[in-house]
Amino acid sequence: MATSEYAVPTDVAKKFKYEERLNNFDSVRLRTWRSTVSIRFVYENSGASSLDLEIPRLTFLPLTFPKLREYFSLRKDYNIALTTRNNEVVANHLPVGLLYDLYGELAVVPSNAFLQGFLRCQTLHDVSTSVWNAMKQNEFLRRYSIRRIQNLTPEQHERLETAFLNLTLSAYIEASQTLMNLQGLRYVPVRLYLTPTHAIQDLITPKIEGNASTISHVMKKLAPELSNLGPVGVDVIIHGIVIEWQIKLVDLLDEATYVDGWLYLTIKKSTLPTSTVTTVEDVRDSNLAQKDDTRPA
Repeated sequence: MATSEYAVPTDVAKKFKYEERLNNFDSVRLRTWRSTVSIRFVYENSGASSLDLEIPRLTFLPLTFPKLREYFSLRKDYNIALTTRNNEVVANHLPVGLLYDLYGELAVVPSNAFLQGFLRCQTLHDVSTSVWNAMKQNEFLRRYSIRRIQNLTPEQHERLETAFLNLTLSAYIEASQTLMNLQGLRYVPVRLYLTPTHAIQDLITPKIEGNASTISHVMKKLAPELSNLGPVGVDVIIHGIVIEWQIKLVDLLDEATYVDGWLYLTIKKSTLPTSTVTTVEDVRDSNLAQKDDTRPA
């Protein structure tokens, strides 16, 4: 059996704990790109001791698989899947930082992960393909066109891919200037995670009734029951940071998107007395019962 533990990230989430509110996103992108998550892997069928790795928040677990295969003496064709101690399969194609935001409240999850079975995202090529597909989907939803991606030259395509795989921020910004330009923006695609396996996806217009759209608008549209509790009862988290509900979505697009251009927001119960927390859970269950599941492709 293999286990993996998410410890507290060594940068962003240590400085900005969940209960803190951050409304200044200056240099958040830089901090996010530099931040890591500590993961411990243990494989009981191997004589090797546990393996502790510092994994960047914006990268993907499959990029660690060659090291896991080497360390635990696994065959090169051995497909790796990771599950939590509750036997929930961890989605390899989701960024590590998002997985932390989903599982990391107790700072010990996922644990009891198994290096067995099959999960479709296994190799560097798989990760690259997954990112490009998500990027194309995001670009189409933003502008109803992927012409900007299609118009990338082979050299631009290669530079951008190298930048997001190696997490080189300066090269990523330079290579993705065309895609990051907000001119012609029709919608802001948002994916709101209520649990690791349940997400709601929708499009938010950059402005509503003449005013810039905010997190509050996202909550009202995607999770109205939770929105009624307000920021006092519900935390909206991105990159381990609890964000103010009045933050503008266009500001998040500038500073807080993942490498595929998506805004992945996570809902957590606020640090409040048990009675209120229970109410949040009840509302969340009610919300899930009324919404269709959105499972990322």
